[in-house]
Amino acid sequence: MSQDVLKIVADTDRIASGYLYAFLSSKYGVPMVVSGTFGSIIVHIEAENIANLPVPRFDKRIETDAHELIDEAARLRDEAAGSRLSAINYVQKLLRWNAAPATNITQISASTLERRMDAFHHTPRVVEARESFNRSGAERLGNRVESVFEPNRGSRLKVDDPSFGVPFLSSSEVFRLDPTGEYSISTRRTPHLDKLIVSERDLLIPRSGQLGGIIGRAELPLPTYYGHAASEHLVRVRCKSKEDAFFLWAVLASEPGYLATIGTAFGSSIPSLDCELLADLKVPWFDNAKRSHLCGLVGSAVHAHTRAIHAERTAVRIVEDAIEGGAN
Repeated sequence: MSQDVLKIVADTDRIASGYLYAFLSSKYGVPMVVSGTFGSIIVHIEAENIANLPVPRFDKRIETDAHELIDEAARLRDEAAGSRLSAINYVQKLLRWNAAPATNITQISASTLERRMDAFHHTPRVVEARESFNRSGAERLGNRVESVFEPNRGSRLKVDDPSFGVPFLSSSEVFRLDPTGEYSISTRRTPHLDKLIVSERDLLIPRSGQLGGIIGRAELPLPTYYGHAASEHLVRVRCKSKEDAFFLWAVLASEPGYLATIGTAFGSSIPSLDCELLADLKVPWFDNAKRSHLCGLVGSAVHAHTRAIHAERTAVRIVEDAIEGGAN
């Protein structure tokens, strides 16, 4: 892992690692960690700042309960990652996908430039991704889903009282382990709020950014933020059912799916996706048995990931309650 990630290795003879993690993740631990930052444009934290942080200690039962929940959350996330990887590998097996061509050099006829002149659209790896879809009986994405749309852009009217608003997620927030939203926006005064609300039938695709970043990377919403608002920078692929969303996530999250998706992007400095071009993208629509198998794998991943979130939240709450209650 990068040298920009600090490693904290707990002395397990003195403190349970899960408890230490829960404390550092709590509303008391995080401010203590970031209080030692320095720098103006790119802030930093040094190892010695972390090493000197005071850590509260409680009854062994409290610390053990928090540790075991964090340990369970880690196990469940590992299970979720395994199910996600199995789904993606199965899609790539069905598509007979081995690996994207390494070269970006190609020759094409002038007639192929009549519709798209973007160089990236014609690179061998993007072309091979589209062809792998077409070999599997691809159909137009827009014909298989309810809609592909970008929510209307407008002001984000923040509210201090969460009872008057709904949590708002940015396009990068949805890729976190537990997306919660940094603030809430007004349910009464936010224009076109209904378009921003995330449903269980949605796929979320960041519409802009640098190629190789988050642009074009399909993300499946979790039950923990169904009904929350998400940025207009996230294209919605609104499916006809939750099962279709599970299936299409596996297709679009695969390597050829990602390449085919970003192959529709346009622009040089900051490439962007277009909803009409995405809707025109041809995707494989496997038979019922294969789609059902993929839904099972992705559904298992969602279930495990959701359980992990609840386990971690419970562990952090145990620590916070102990601090606030002055437990020994």
